[in-house]
Amino acid sequence: MNTYKHINPYIHSLREQIRRLRIELLFLLNQWYYIKSTIYPDVQHKYKNLFGDLIIDLDEKKMKAYTMDNRVREIISKINSKKVINHNFVLNTYNLKFDNKEYISTFSDNYDIFEQITKEFHKRFIPECDVNTDYEIAQLYRLIAKKIHPDLNGENEAFNKYWNNIQDSYQTRNVFRLRLFYKLICEEIPEIFPDNRSEELFLKTQIQQLEKSIFIEKQKIQKIKSEEPFCYEEQISDFRWIRKKRYLLTEEIKKTEQIIDRNKSILKRILDNNNSQKINS
Repeated sequence: MNTYKHINPYIHSLREQIRRLRIELLFLLNQWYYIKSTIYPDVQHKYKNLFGDLIIDLDEKKMKAYTMDNRVREIISKINSKKVINHNFVLNTYNLKFDNKEYISTFSDNYDIFEQITKEFHKRFIPECDVNTDYEIAQLYRLIAKKIHPDLNGENEAFNKYWNNIQDSYQTRNVFRLRLFYKLICEEIPEIFPDNRSEELFLKTQIQQLEKSIFIEKQKIQKIKSEEPFCYEEQISDFRWIRKKRYLLTEEIKKTEQIIDRNKSILKRILDNNNSQKINS
């Protein structure tokens, strides 16, 4: 098998395209990290100080109203079907005594919208790989560190630009981002191929993969910018907008409370009227 170094202008253009796509993807990875580590926390802090009390109250009441609605429908359905209903179930629903374990506030320390969006997009666009993820994460991190860490390779631009981002990927167990960093930093395009055709096919496949990753990263950034509170970044210093936003949140809380009160009224009639349905204590 004869090997040779490519001189074909078309092959050269493909390699140049790969170089540009790699730079673009690295930029997007850094943009995502900059939004996550710098811009978003600042907006979140300001938003939380302005509206956190109202939003937490609203979220909790919405979840209570949602759970209560479902339970009241279940109770009424049983009554209409002449079925026995549990007295404590009705009473606990009336007193809002139920756990909403699925409820996680967007202000909770356990809630990471960036990781949620990452999982959402990669689940949509990238098929699951049957691998030991923890092992892969450790391996990728070790190989990347071996490639760019100053203790092993001296001072270099890649370490200064991407190390904090890579560290964040490792600490959050983000295997998708580590795979991209490994591909962009550690993998090199071979210089020698058996023939032009095999080289062209290889380069085109690389371009397709990079374009797909770029599309995903752009979509993720667009998604995070559309989410609260990031979408309010420009209005968050506008006093009139702040006043209007607090008013709207307060009104939404009142409407949610009305839903709870309406359901409590229904339940009170059921509890007071034992003749309408046999209630098993």
